[in-house]
Amino acid sequence: YGLYQGPWASIWGDYSHLNSVTLDPVRQIVYTCSRSLDTVFALQRYTGKVLWAVGRLGTVPLTDDDHDFGVLSKPHIFHPAGNDRYYTFDNHYTTAYVNGTWQANMSVNQSRIVLMQRGANGFRPIFRYNGPNRFAGGGWVLLPNHTFLAAFGETPYTIIEGTLNREVTLTGLVRD
Repeated sequence: YGLYQGPWASIWGDYSHLNSVTLDPVRQIVYTCSRSLDTVFALQRYTGKVLWAVGRLGTVPLTDDDHDFGVLSKPHIFHPAGNDRYYTFDNHYTTAYVNGTWQANMSVNQSRIVLMQRGANGFRPIFRYNGPNRFAGGGWVLLPNHTFLAAFGETPYTIIEGTLNREVTLTGLVRD
């Protein structure tokens, strides 16, 4: 703290806030997911060289025909799902540059899970599911049978199991 004085320092106090690090052992790529920078970086495993980035500081475009996705918004996880697909969980906060600083508008957040496809023209979401309430925490995993298991919120967590056709097959709460 105190070392970084750039535009994102005022949002959370630590400019990168890495929420996840994932190794792709086949491609020898390390994915780092920076919540405060709204960016995922793909690093060459042994050199640390940035191969590409997606999100607010991205080198690879992120597009959405619905204009709802925009940049990654406070992402927590980023994992490869095979066939140039990746999944992420983010808080869907809106951020704006106000009076010389980046500020997050937390009043409009609704955490979401997103499955993205990387193609020749960059990333685009192919599946999106918004959490049932305005929760800030959670995560998800894509299961081998093409269903997902997601958790939204803080104690109690809302647990959802569903399909990529947006069919919810199971919901529940987990309490302390």
